[in-house]
Amino acid sequence: MPIYSDGNIYGISIKQNYKKLFEKIYEDKINKDDLDKFIVFYDNLTEIEKETMIITFYTKCTATYNDNNSFICWIPGNRETLEKLLIIIR
Repeated sequence: MPIYSDGNIYGISIKQNYKKLFEKIYEDKINKDDLDKFIVFYDNLTEIEKETMIITFYTKCTATYNDNNSFICWIPGNRETLEKLLIIIR
């Protein structure tokens, strides 16, 4: 039963020591305005927080056994991927 992502990001979660610092999941794929708000949050984090944070991205997926329904699933992220995304937006 393979699960396939549509390749878009629908949300971001940032945790530190398993405490949520930030989490937003959107109905539609994340847009520039949403990311601009996240950038303000991210820029206010300390370097230690950035080094130790746990990043999760949310994407919309479908499974081969049921092509009619999509669902939000999470994928693990890392700081490098997050910062590449933010550089593209800035």
